[in-house]
Amino acid sequence: MLVFLITRHGARTPYDIKEQNEGFSDKWPTGRTALTPVGERQHYLIGSKIREKYIKELHLLNEKYDPRELHIISTDYNRTIMSGISETFGLYKEPSAKLTEEQQKHALPPFHVKNQEQILEDLGDTPTKSGLQHVPIHVSFEIEKFLKGCDTAI
Repeated sequence: MLVFLITRHGARTPYDIKEQNEGFSDKWPTGRTALTPVGERQHYLIGSKIREKYIKELHLLNEKYDPRELHIISTDYNRTIMSGISETFGLYKEPSAKLTEEQQKHALPPFHVKNQEQILEDLGDTPTKSGLQHVPIHVSFEIEKFLKGCDTAI
């Protein structure tokens, strides 16, 4: 079974405020219509709720991301893509795959990285520092047309 997750953005900065207004950049350093930390938290919690329902209760999704099970679609705005990312961090709380010793030997770029030894020590056997599973967010230009036709929240 393939589950589609269509995400909209969480709390964002205002749209109709002029950035030239005094104090705008202090209050909204990310600019107009950007996802705020509040919006990130909202979507993390939404992902946690989906996790409880789809993974824990209904067993429709595995604990670890499987592209054969889940397809996430977003509009092409940073705030909606970032909302989707925050949501997947709440949905998939299990660590990403571990690298074997052999994989760790091959996971080096073909150029020097400053402090590489320390970075590798910090990483241990995880692909990234966070250890969180990264899930692709697919951008669709058609999804906006679909969403405009939906007048009820799911």
